[in-house]
Amino acid sequence: MKNEMMDVSRAFGRADDAFVACVEKTLVQLKYQEEQKVKKKIGWGVIAIALLLILAMATAIALTIEWKHIETAMDLIAKNDVFIYDWKLPAKLRLIADMQEDGMAVSDEEIKRLESDQVPDAEKEKLADEIIARHYGEDEYLYYYTMAEREWGMPIEWTLEQRAWFHQMEREKGLYGDFSWIDLVPEKGDISRETAVERAKNAVMEAWNVTETEMAQYKAGVSFFITDVYDIPRWQVDFYIPREGTWSTAYTVLLTREGAVTEDWEDLGVLTPENARKKKEEDAKKALEMDDWQRRGKERLQEMESVFFNRNGGKHYHFLNDCPLVEEKFLPLEPLAKDAGIFPLFTPCPVCVNDDIFWSIEDKVRYQCGNWPLPEEDWISPDRAVEMARKALVDQGYDLSSLYPSVYTHDLEGRAVYSIFFDAVITDMHDGSVMIDPIYSVMLDAKTEEILRAELNESNG
Repeated sequence: MKNEMMDVSRAFGRADDAFVACVEKTLVQLKYQEEQKVKKKIGWGVIAIALLLILAMATAIALTIEWKHIETAMDLIAKNDVFIYDWKLPAKLRLIADMQEDGMAVSDEEIKRLESDQVPDAEKEKLADEIIARHYGEDEYLYYYTMAEREWGMPIEWTLEQRAWFHQMEREKGLYGDFSWIDLVPEKGDISRETAVERAKNAVMEAWNVTETEMAQYKAGVSFFITDVYDIPRWQVDFYIPREGTWSTAYTVLLTREGAVTEDWEDLGVLTPENARKKKEEDAKKALEMDDWQRRGKERLQEMESVFFNRNGGKHYHFLNDCPLVEEKFLPLEPLAKDAGIFPLFTPCPVCVNDDIFWSIEDKVRYQCGNWPLPEEDWISPDRAVEMARKALVDQGYDLSSLYPSVYTHDLEGRAVYSIFFDAVITDMHDGSVMIDPIYSVMLDAKTEEILRAELNESNG
């Protein structure tokens, strides 16, 4: 009989041995009846198909039963800690009972000891932990998800049935979060998993010029799913390489339920292999441009540092991308760096007071740190203004040796003037923060060099 027919147990996976034997016996009897040519003869093929479908249903039920202990672990989270080894003893006992019912190696003797009133709870607790560790290891963070990983492998390796069942259980029990992804099992009329993998592989090989030999190094993780944005089932095939308990995905292909290669960049971030290849080429080009922007930005940064801080042993300038205040102040990046060809992330920061105080007027205006007027042709230069201001204060006996000048311009009742401050830079030795304290100030006419004011600031008097 087994030589004439397919082995139903191997065809459908694990099912109850007694049930399989009963089905085989029934098939033998039906074959015998057919050979006896009864009046109302039923075609052997029809009978076989019907019984095989019954067996398939029984196998599916058996698989669900075998996963009952994982569902139990989900249920018990509501009344216990997330991690199983932190559970109270009754919860562990319920889990172990379902593990045995699902066919896992838990002996009747162990169950009797766990249920016995004569065994102290401390001994039961120890035995329960030993049973759980025997199957799942001693990971202190063990919970229902890692249980499934121990039994089925990494999530990317799960079968379509395992994915659909597991996440459906999570949704029913409020454990799935806000994810919009819903795993499904293909229906009659959908292409097979094998067909989806083959078509995805062909698309990758064509777009990226990958050989069969190269593709052989990858495994395929397959999903059949819908999302809350797109409710028509689709396939996603990820070609990956396992890496010590995790995986590295090399190619991802999205297909319609009929098997046509498609893309969904907005919702899923998945392009067709052809468009993904083009995007990679474009990204490589942009990376080169960004390297150039970064180089130019660094040159500008070095130039600005050399003006003031470098010669005094300090380096307070930093890039806009590194500024801790940009996000805090919700300052837009683009307007802060209008200089053509300089990428905002690699633009010297115009935000922090530690930096822009000492920037030139041109840089302050250039990076929109303020609305000061730029020096005109008939003005003395900012450097000349600093020189005149320094002389005016030194002539009054002030010591400026440890102070640094900052320059501003403004209009004073129709008169163009420079305001020069000589500031102390004070660094906190604990947290490295910097405070700028203006000690002296000088105001002078930007055209005539006339000193209008030169004094110690009132706050430092």
